[in-house]
Amino acid sequence: MADTQPKEEPTWLAYLACYALYIVLIVVGAATLFVVLRPALLVLIDVLLGNSRANRIVYLGAITLLGLGLFILVMAGEPYLRNGVERHQLLRRFIRLAAPVVVAAVLGLLVLAIAG
Repeated sequence: MADTQPKEEPTWLAYLACYALYIVLIVVGAATLFVVLRPALLVLIDVLLGNSRANRIVYLGAITLLGLGLFILVMAGEPYLRNGVERHQLLRRFIRLAAPVVVAAVLGLLVLAIAG
């Protein structure tokens, strides 16, 4: 049997919530990268490599990879969240996007707490 119920169109409020969550994702991701992961990376490099000539290259490479990963997550997040509005899965999809950022923030804070 085919689904005969009419599909409910998302409201403007649902799209407002979508873009509000998208902005939260951008802000939390940038704060995680620059406020938590950057100092944690500096501490890790200092502990693992000590005073080495490779420190700058390792730091720049790691920050570039982390920044690129965050950029890809954010760029893929907008259509993913927007489609989630249409499928009534906005919160579930936001949690899927935000979980890696939160895990990275927690790991960075653990590194800072243990080694700092």
